[in-house]
Amino acid sequence: MSVISDELQDKKKIVLEDFSLVNQSKKLERHEIKSHMDGLKEYFRDQKSHFAGYQVNADFDYSALSDFLEFHINNVGDPFVAGTYGIHSRMMERPIIEFFAKLFHAKEKDYWGYVTSGGTEANMYGLYTGRVFLESESTSSVSPKPIAYFSEETHYSIRKALRMLAIDSEIISSTPKGSIKVSKLMDAILQSDIDANPPLIVVTMGTSFKCAYDDLEEIVKQLRQHHIEKFYIHVDAALSGLFLPFLEVSQENDHDAKLSTNKIPIFDFRLPIGSIAVSGHKFIGTPFPCAIFMTLKGNMRHEWEKIDYVGSLDSTMSGSRNGLAPIFLWYAIATKGFSGLTKYALKMLETADYAVQRITDAGLNVWKNDLGLSVIFDRPPEWIVRKWSLATVGNMSHIFTMGHVTHEMIDELTQDLQQARQTGLRKEQLPSHHVPALTMDATNIPSVNFNCRTDYALEHVNSIDLKKLEPFFEDMPADAYLEGGYRFRRFSHIEVVGDRIHRLPHGYLFQSQDYNPLLGDVVRDYPECDQALIDLPDFQKLIFEFFEFARLCTTSNKIGVHQIRTIARMDHVGHPAPEGRHQDGVDTIGIFCLRRHNIEGAETSLFKSKDSEQPVMTKILNPGELLVVSDRQYFHYTSPTRALSTENGIRDVFVLTCPDLVTTELPKR
Repeated sequence: MSVISDELQDKKKIVLEDFSLVNQSKKLERHEIKSHMDGLKEYFRDQKSHFAGYQVNADFDYSALSDFLEFHINNVGDPFVAGTYGIHSRMMERPIIEFFAKLFHAKEKDYWGYVTSGGTEANMYGLYTGRVFLESESTSSVSPKPIAYFSEETHYSIRKALRMLAIDSEIISSTPKGSIKVSKLMDAILQSDIDANPPLIVVTMGTSFKCAYDDLEEIVKQLRQHHIEKFYIHVDAALSGLFLPFLEVSQENDHDAKLSTNKIPIFDFRLPIGSIAVSGHKFIGTPFPCAIFMTLKGNMRHEWEKIDYVGSLDSTMSGSRNGLAPIFLWYAIATKGFSGLTKYALKMLETADYAVQRITDAGLNVWKNDLGLSVIFDRPPEWIVRKWSLATVGNMSHIFTMGHVTHEMIDELTQDLQQARQTGLRKEQLPSHHVPALTMDATNIPSVNFNCRTDYALEHVNSIDLKKLEPFFEDMPADAYLEGGYRFRRFSHIEVVGDRIHRLPHGYLFQSQDYNPLLGDVVRDYPECDQALIDLPDFQKLIFEFFEFARLCTTSNKIGVHQIRTIARMDHVGHPAPEGRHQDGVDTIGIFCLRRHNIEGAETSLFKSKDSEQPVMTKILNPGELLVVSDRQYFHYTSPTRALSTENGIRDVFVLTCPDLVTTELPKR
C-alpha cells in the first residue's frame, strides 16, 4: 500500500513507495530499498508526533541494543529449564520474572512465569491455567465445568480466548465509569451451581477505554462472606500492572505524590488470585508488543512434556519465543530503576490531570477515573480524530497520557479542539495551518491520517438512530433504468455550507461509459429524496460524518445522495452493483448500510485495479456501518444477495459521492 503524509513543521512531503513484492521479478537495488526504508521511517516519525489515543508508550531509545539484531535469539522452552538451543536470553528473562514477582508480592521461589508475545497470550494462558486448576479441584467423578465471569468493559482478547478454550462465560454489567458491578457479579455466581460450575473470574486493572479498575478487594470480600472457596481469579493488568505498583511505592517512600485518592487498588498476590498478565510495551515501552504472565507454582496443574529436540519443558503457550523482549525489558528497567519508574508513573498521572484541565478550558465535557491515564471527552470532528490517532467509542474519544505524551502535545490538541468548537465543529475549510503545500490533482489535502491516495475508512456511526431513517425506504420507486424489478432508487444532490446542508435544484445523474459500462453516457432522471429526510437531524449527521472525510480529498462541497433498496428472493438474486467492479468517477464515495433483512451475501470488496485478483478488503457492511473510499484509488464491488427464506430479502443503503455526478442536461427519451 502506498502511503503519503505531510510533515506539519517543514511541509516536507513523506512518500512511501509501493511495498508490493508480488511483481518483483528481480531484487531491488540498494538505493531503492533505502528509499523505501527512509520513507517508512519518516512516516512513523510523523505519526509518532501526534500519537495520543492508545495505551502504548513511545518514549524509549534502544539504539544501544542494535548490535543484538545480529543474532537469532530464541527462548524456546521453559525459562527456568536449560535447553540445547544456545542463543537465548533466559539468563535475562529469569531476572525479569523475579522483578515482577517482587512487584506483585509473590513469595520467593513460589512463582512461575514467562515473557509472552503480548497481553492476549498472557490472558489466554491465565484462563487456561484457571480452567485446569478448577477442573483438578473436583472431589467427584464428574469433572466440573468452570464458568468465566467478566465485565462488559473487559478487553476483547478475553472473549476470544474463552471461545478458543471452550469455556462458558457470562458478561457482567459495568458502572458508568467502567468497573465491574460487584453486586451483579455475585448475583450471577450465586445463581449458578458452584460445585459443578466453579467461577473463573476475570478482573481488569485498567480497562481499554476508560482505564477503570475493578474492585478486587471487594470481590474477594464477597466471596469469603458467601463462603465460596472454590474459585480462580485471573487479573488482566495489561495496562496498569506496572503503573499502580509504582504509585504505591511513591506513597511508601513519600515522593510528594499528589494523588486524587490515598487508596491504591490492590490486585496482586497479597490477595487470593491465580494469575496476572501485564504488558511490557504499555508502561515501560518497547518497539514491539510483549507481556509477562505470572502465577504461583501451586496453581500449575498442567502436565508439561519434556521435549528432547530442544532439551527443555514445553511449558509455554508458544514454542519459539522472542528472545529480544527480555533483553529490551531488562535494559529499560535497569536504566530507570525503581526510583525512575516511580517518577515515570507520577509524570504520566500529572499529564492526565493537566489534559483534563486544558480540555475543560477548550469547552468540552471531559473526565477521567481516579488514578486513570485515560482522559475521555466529547468526540471531535474526524480530522482531529485521525490527526491524533484518537480511539473512539460512540460519541466519546480519549487520549492516554503515556510517557511520550507531553504538555506541548496536549496544548496543540487543545488548540485543535478550540478551533473546531469555535467554528461549530463543522467547517468548510480546515484551519489554515492544517493545509500543507502538497498539491494532488489540483486539490489541497489536509495533513490528517485519512490519505486520499491510499486510504479507506470503516466505522460504526453510533450517533445515528437507524429507526428514524428506515421509514423513508418504504415507498421507494423502482429503478426505471434496470430490468428485473429488484432495485428501487431515489437521488438528490446537496451542498454543505459551514454547519448547514442545502438541497440543490433537481438535477440528472450522469456517469461516463468509462466508469459505468452498464449505464454510462446515459442521463438518468430519478425521483428526489423526501425533503423530510433531508431535514432529519440523523440524516444530516450521516452527511457531516461523510463530509469530514470527503473534504480532505476534494475542493467540492456538493454531495450526491443515492437512496437505494435492493430486493432479493430465494429464486432471484438482487444485484447491488449490476455494473460489476467499478469506480464512480468522483473523488470520494461513502456506503452507509441502514438495513439488512433476511438476506445473505452483499459483500463489499475494494480492489486496487479492475483486474486485481485479490481484494484489499472484503466485508459485509452491517447496519450503522459507513465505508468511505478514495474513488480515485480503489475499484469497489458488492456481490449479489439472496433471500434466506420465502420472505423478500432487503438491503437498504445510502451511497454518497463527492462531487455529486449531476448534470443539468435533460434526459434523452
